[in-house]
Amino acid sequence: MLQNKEKKIVESCALSLLEAYKRDKATLKAVFNSLSKLRILLTDSPLREIFYNPLFEDEDKFSAIEVLKLPLEVDRFLKILVETQNIRYIMEIIAAYEDLFLEETRHMKVVLTLAKKELLTSAPIKSLKGKLEKLFDKKIEIVYKIDDHIYGGFTLMAGSFYMDASLRGRIDQLQRYGMEN
Repeated sequence: MLQNKEKKIVESCALSLLEAYKRDKATLKAVFNSLSKLRILLTDSPLREIFYNPLFEDEDKFSAIEVLKLPLEVDRFLKILVETQNIRYIMEIIAAYEDLFLEETRHMKVVLTLAKKELLTSAPIKSLKGKLEKLFDKKIEIVYKIDDHIYGGFTLMAGSFYMDASLRGRIDQLQRYGMEN
């Protein structure tokens, strides 16, 4: 859990990034997409250790950023975070930016949690956005999360709507059913 000072740093970094590209909607969206992909990559990657571990030098962190081949705007932003020693908050900054972006663009946030990042490229997942936009009659942005504790399937949260189609959810449901009978 972040302390108040750390929360202010996170909010300030996310807001600065949003404000820098607020007038250019295409760049704002590209930054959103790049940061969302980066969050997924950092969820289960040695790269996260490079950004979080103070034993790695700034030059190691800069090299890791170069390898990612991110758009120039995100590349510069990450390098500033390294220089200011705020890269350790990258996951929180990405989450804060996503929320600010969605508020700015008046999109609905849908959190889709999958067991494996390989599922992101599956056909059903790719067609999900259009189906959800029809269902909710709103433009949406899907924020993907990876959680191997759900074992398989997915969970979906959109506003107060929650759907659990995960193996973990099914196991829990069966356990509750077994306890009742």
